[in-house]
Amino acid sequence: MLDGVSRIVCAVVDPAELTRNTHPSPLYRASAESAFQSVGRCIDLLNTDSDIYKTALSLIPHYTPGTEDYRMLEAVCKEYEMDGIHLPFQERDKAARIKGRITDLETMYVREAQEGGFFVYEDKEGWGGRAFGEDTMEAVRNAYKGQGGEVRDGETQGVTEPWFTGNMLRLVPSSSVRRDIYYHENTKSPLNLSTLEELRKERRDLAVLLGYKDWCRKIQQGKMADGKVGRFLEGVKKKERGKWKLEMEELADFKRKYITNGLNGNVEPWDVPYLQNLITQKELEEGGEDEFEWNGTVSEAVDKLREWTDEFLGYQLQDRPFEEGEGWGTEDSSGYLTKSALVDGRGEDVGIIYFDLSPREGKYGHSAHFTITGGYEEWDPTYTVVTGRSTPRVCVVMNIGGRDGKARAGAGELETLFHEYGHAVHAVMSRTRYQHVSGTRGPTDFVEVVSHVTEKYAGRGEGRWRGIERYTQAMYSEFDQRCFGVKGEGRGGLDIWRGVNEEFGVPYMEGTHWYTGFGHLSSYGGVYYSYLWAQELAGVIHGKIGGEGKKERVNTFRKLVEPGGSKDPIEIVEGVLGREIKLG
Repeated sequence: MLDGVSRIVCAVVDPAELTRNTHPSPLYRASAESAFQSVGRCIDLLNTDSDIYKTALSLIPHYTPGTEDYRMLEAVCKEYEMDGIHLPFQERDKAARIKGRITDLETMYVREAQEGGFFVYEDKEGWGGRAFGEDTMEAVRNAYKGQGGEVRDGETQGVTEPWFTGNMLRLVPSSSVRRDIYYHENTKSPLNLSTLEELRKERRDLAVLLGYKDWCRKIQQGKMADGKVGRFLEGVKKKERGKWKLEMEELADFKRKYITNGLNGNVEPWDVPYLQNLITQKELEEGGEDEFEWNGTVSEAVDKLREWTDEFLGYQLQDRPFEEGEGWGTEDSSGYLTKSALVDGRGEDVGIIYFDLSPREGKYGHSAHFTITGGYEEWDPTYTVVTGRSTPRVCVVMNIGGRDGKARAGAGELETLFHEYGHAVHAVMSRTRYQHVSGTRGPTDFVEVVSHVTEKYAGRGEGRWRGIERYTQAMYSEFDQRCFGVKGEGRGGLDIWRGVNEEFGVPYMEGTHWYTGFGHLSSYGGVYYSYLWAQELAGVIHGKIGGEGKKERVNTFRKLVEPGGSKDPIEIVEGVLGREIKLG
């Protein structure tokens, strides 16, 4: 019965979440936003119902700890307690108001972070056209005509979207052009400067009201790294600093030798992707081995998922036609939007996975997976007889290519596609009884483990610039911990950001605020460390799978994903590895 309530609520909230983030129609997006907010208020009311809480609490002693029934009831009770059900009525009401405000601020933050900005920059040499082709630049100019300021001679128009800024920073030789683009990319969401401060305050107030010292302590409760995050991040920082320093010195030496004729080897933040690309290309020209270079169509990228699905899951990823009214594309919206089924050895559909992989106006600007329907046992109206299983449905969302419809995926995008597909198969392949603990409805730092294992099969290996990448991720994670923990109290977000850059020794451009475009501070606030944590565990699991045959690989992956959130994640991982794990 309790899970039945969860199913009814999620049957509205989950599709609304996808629709408000991806639908091409502003009307649909607005309607979905309204539905999402309305049901959110209903959830807030449900979570103040003491009768439901007391009933769930009274049932717990009747089940064995560690079983799915026990964990389901425990999860329900913890959620109620996180909303203040144990508080006196007035404080409970206050907690509900704060939580509602937090939800509003999180939505505002993500919306502003993903909003594409338009800007004018000096580009007398026409580097934009050289990087993307004149047709693409003309499409940008036409799409954003009149926006971003007056365009004078020698200037052109740019857009703060990853497909544009990322490639310009990687390919353009002009330091002044790169600097201009870097500045605009990292100042594109100024409204989030104040939104984050309010979000930090509201999260802290709620945490303290519920009896925690800060938001980090509240949100990390029950996670794999509960109580270990600080030590873990300090360990990563120390471990990766040496590699980061060597790689930065390599960039500086290259700049001094080949670009500034020995005059200046200072590596600015807008230099990093450009110098990395130059060095990598030079190594290839000199006969060095590229760990992985890939550039294919989006369809070819999805075909690689099909191959991996057969080899590691023992299933087939097969195309399916959209039923009437099922899709959300339009006739004039070019791009990649398909429906596929994960099919088992008996030819039966295990679940449905949609792929929405092309950018468009109003669409969520980052990569993600959205659960539409969870997997669970279906019951008769009396909740006494199991009548079947639901068909889980998930959507993988990315933005590959520009808005001109010429979509090709590079190695990094292929890796991201595998990462999000890992989330999707986790959601689709779990075999839990209850929706409330199905798929990715579990501790964040475990959910990320599965996707990081999967992304390793995109073929990139550890990466040429692993030291810079992991050290930077450690800095982002530390910033997140200070934003929402006691270490950052009394300091503004911009001051904290400057501070962690200085402490880590990472080049910083004064006046920029990268984090205001970082939507994960909303969805992963206090738990962004999960990515690094997951990478550590994924490396160990990947090593084990590497020595297995197909049958063993399939069994290993099923052990990892089928329990969903119905088992202790440490128990799941140790069961897969056959030994105790020690991190942090």
